[in-house]
Amino acid sequence: MYCYVFTDFSLFNRFLRMRLRYLTSSRTLPFLTFLALLLAAAPAVHAQPSATQSDVNIRRAGDVPATATRLVKNPSDGQLYVLAVDGDVYRLGSDGEGRFSLPAEPLYDSADHGLCEDGSGGECAQGMAFGPEGALYIVANELFDGNRKENATRTVATVAKGTPTESGRTWRTLAQTEPYLLSHTAFDHRFNGIAVSPDGGHVFLNSGSRTDHGEAHEGARELPITSAILRVPTDADGLTLQNDSTTLAEGGYLFADGTRNEFDLAFSPEGRLFGVGNAGDRDDSGELNWLREGRHYGFPWYIGGHRTPQWYQSRFGGGYDDSEDLLLDDNLWSNDGFGIDYFYTTFTAHRSMLALLFDKEDALGDGYTGDAFAMAYQGADDAPWFDLNDPGEDLVHMELTPAETGAGYTTTVTRIAQGFDHPIDAVLKGNTIYVAGRGSEALWAVELPENAGPPSVARTVFDSFESGDDPSFTEPDPGSFPVTVETVEPGGPNAGGSALRASVEEVSNQVFRKTLDAPLELGSNNQYFNFYLASQSSASTDLRVGLFEDADGNGATDGDDDHLSTIVTLPADSSGYELRKLALSDFTDDNPDTGDGQIDAVRRVSFQFVGTSGGDASTVYLDYLAFSEEALTQEQVPVEFAGAPTPTVEGRSVQLAWRTLTETGNAGFYVQHRREGQSDWTRASGLVSTKAEGGTASRKLTYEHHIDGLAPGRYRFRVQQKDLDGDVSAGPGTALVEVGASEGFALEPAYPNPLQAGETATLEARGVSGEEDVRATLYNSLGQNVRSLPVTGGRVEVRAEGLASGLYFVRLTAGERTVSQPVMLVR
Repeated sequence: MYCYVFTDFSLFNRFLRMRLRYLTSSRTLPFLTFLALLLAAAPAVHAQPSATQSDVNIRRAGDVPATATRLVKNPSDGQLYVLAVDGDVYRLGSDGEGRFSLPAEPLYDSADHGLCEDGSGGECAQGMAFGPEGALYIVANELFDGNRKENATRTVATVAKGTPTESGRTWRTLAQTEPYLLSHTAFDHRFNGIAVSPDGGHVFLNSGSRTDHGEAHEGARELPITSAILRVPTDADGLTLQNDSTTLAEGGYLFADGTRNEFDLAFSPEGRLFGVGNAGDRDDSGELNWLREGRHYGFPWYIGGHRTPQWYQSRFGGGYDDSEDLLLDDNLWSNDGFGIDYFYTTFTAHRSMLALLFDKEDALGDGYTGDAFAMAYQGADDAPWFDLNDPGEDLVHMELTPAETGAGYTTTVTRIAQGFDHPIDAVLKGNTIYVAGRGSEALWAVELPENAGPPSVARTVFDSFESGDDPSFTEPDPGSFPVTVETVEPGGPNAGGSALRASVEEVSNQVFRKTLDAPLELGSNNQYFNFYLASQSSASTDLRVGLFEDADGNGATDGDDDHLSTIVTLPADSSGYELRKLALSDFTDDNPDTGDGQIDAVRRVSFQFVGTSGGDASTVYLDYLAFSEEALTQEQVPVEFAGAPTPTVEGRSVQLAWRTLTETGNAGFYVQHRREGQSDWTRASGLVSTKAEGGTASRKLTYEHHIDGLAPGRYRFRVQQKDLDGDVSAGPGTALVEVGASEGFALEPAYPNPLQAGETATLEARGVSGEEDVRATLYNSLGQNVRSLPVTGGRVEVRAEGLASGLYFVRLTAGERTVSQPVMLVR
C-alpha cells in the first residue's frame, strides 16, 4: 500500500479533513458516525515498545528528528547517520556503550549537497545509503515548476554523491531524471529507496508509482520512469535519466519493472537484491520481492499477487458509463477470501513495510544468523478504511528458504518486537537493530542474541567414520553432519600458527574427523599439536571425548587404520565443561621409510563426542594450536568460502552465486557442472577473476556466473578455486538444480498466422533438449504428410511457397513427446 508519511501534524490534519470530507459527504451519515470516524482516525498513543520473544531486549538509545526518513551505518567509521526530509544529515554521537545523541546542527545540509534548497513541498529527501568505501548517496525529489506541490505539475529526482576527502566530502550530481508529471494524489511516491551494490559499482534506485493501481491522473497513468527499479553506475557524473523506456533499457538503467513502491532495498549475504513493496488502498498483500534484472513484477495489473481493477474494464463491457450504468452491481465488493483464487504474498495488507535489512556479517546468534528483518510503518487497522485487526508498527524476523529449483524463496515471518510509533527505518550494528521511530522521535535499540564466534566463520562438513576400538565409540551416525569451524588467533608462550574451533550442535554420540596436515612445513621437526576442548553452555552430563590417530602415518584418508589413542572425560559444570589440554606425541619421523627424522607425511587426528540425547550441552568447541620449536606458522587456506554455491534457475539458464570470507593469493574461480548420475565434471566458465586486490582480502566478497543453454535435466554445480601459483582445488559443497523443469514441452503459435504468399511463419519450440531426436512435419487438414520442416535453434519455419490455400498443422516430435499448432494459408 501507499505509505502515508507526514512531515508535521498539520499535514496529517489536512489529510484527515480531506478523508473525512469524502466519508461524510452523504447526507444520510449521522453526526455520531462522523464523530466515531474522527476518534478512530486520531493518532494512537504508544507506550514503550515491547519484545515478543524471550531472547530479545529493547531499550531507548537516543533521539532522532521528527522528520527522519533514513537511518544508515557508514561502513568506514561504523557510525550511525540520520537523513531528514529537508536534506539535513546528522551523525549521531556515540558514548561507546550503545547510547547515542542527536547533535544540534546537521553534519551536511542543502548548502553541501545542493538538494532540497527550496523545500520542495516538504517531502524532498527520501533515500540515503553508503557505499562499501564510505561514499554517501542521497536521493531527493524536487518540484520542477513550483515551490508547492499544489501549484507544480512536474517533479525531478536527483541522486547526489559525496566522496570522502581529508577535509570532509566533495559532492556532485550522480544522476538526475527528466521532469515528469505529478499525479497530485497521495500516490505520488516518487524516488525513495536506494542500495549500493556489494562491489560499490552501482546504485539501485526505487522509482515509486504515481497511481494507486494504474488509473489515470492528469492525463497519464504510469510513466516509463515510474514504478521501476533503476540502476546507475557510481562513476556517473551528471547522468540524465530520460522518461523513455527504450533509452532506459538500452542504456542499462532499467533493472526491473512493474514494482509499485519498493520503499527499501537491500542486498542479501549472497549479493541478491531484495525490496519490500507497499500495496494500494485495496486489501492486497504487501510484497517481499527478490529483484532480478529484466523481470517485470506485475504492477499495475497485479499487486500482492492479485489482479487489480485494471482488469475490471471488460466486466462492464468497455467501462463505466454514468448515463446508463447508474448503479454498481450487487455484491460487487464481496469476497469472503476463502476461495482458491485468494492468497497472501508475504505481508498483511496496509502494513507499509519498510527498513529491510540482512545479517550479512553473521553477527546474530542461533535462530537469527544470516536472516532478514523488516518493519511495518503502520498497521492494518490504523484508519477506519483499514480494518484487518493487525496493529503493525512492529519489527519482524524473516527466515528465507530457497526453493529446491532455485526459482524463488519461501519465508517464515515472526514478529519479534511491537509497539513502535511509526518506525521509519532501522539498521543492524553488531547484534543490535537500531530503530528510528518518527512518531516518538526516539532511537530504539533492539538487542538480539550475539553470535558467539568471531566475525569470520567458515562452514564445512566433516566426514563421519567407523571405529570399533571401544564399545563407547561405535559409529552412531553413518552420514555426514555439519560442524561450524572458526579461525581464531592462538595464544600462549611459544605458540605460532593458527587455531580452529569446531562446534557441533547436537553432541549426542556424534563422530567427526578433522584431517590435520602435518608437517606445518615440510622438513621441520619437533612439531606439536595441542587440543583444547570446552563447552559453551552449561552441562548436566559428563562428556567423553575420544582421539583417534592414523596407525602408520601414511596419509591414507579412508580411516580404516585409525586407532583410539586417548579417551578423556570432561566433568559437567554449571558454566560448561571444564577446559582440558590433550597433548599428542611429537610428530617426528612420521614416515619410517625415509628415516631422516623429518616430517613428510600426513597425520590425521579424529574426535568423537559422546553425550546424552537431548542434553543441554548443545555446543562443544574444540580448539587446537599448531606450533613447533621454531614457532612455525601453519599454511593458510587460500580461500575461505562462506558455504556451498547458491543456484538460481531460469528456464535453461543457471545463475550460480558464491561468497568468500577471506582470500589469500587467489587468482579466481572456475564453475563446473555435471549431469546427475554422471561422474565427469564439465567446466562451464573461463576463469572468474578474483575481486580481491592482489588476490588477498580479509572481507566478504560475492561472485556470480551465468550459464546458458543447458539441456533439461538435473545438474550438480561446484566452484573450483585457483591460486596465483596455478594450483586448483574444489570449493566446499555442491548445488543440485532442475533445469528446464518449469518450461514444459510446447510449440508456440505461428507468426504470422494467417500466412500469405511469399511469407514464412515461425513457431518457437520450448522444452526441447539438444540431445533429443527432434522432428517437425507439416500436415494438411486431411491428415496427409505434406513436407518435413527444418528445426533450427529451437525454431520451426513454414514457407508458403508451393502450398495451396487452406488449413495446415505443424507437428513437433521430440523423443516420445508430440505437440501441434495450426497454420492458415491464404492467397
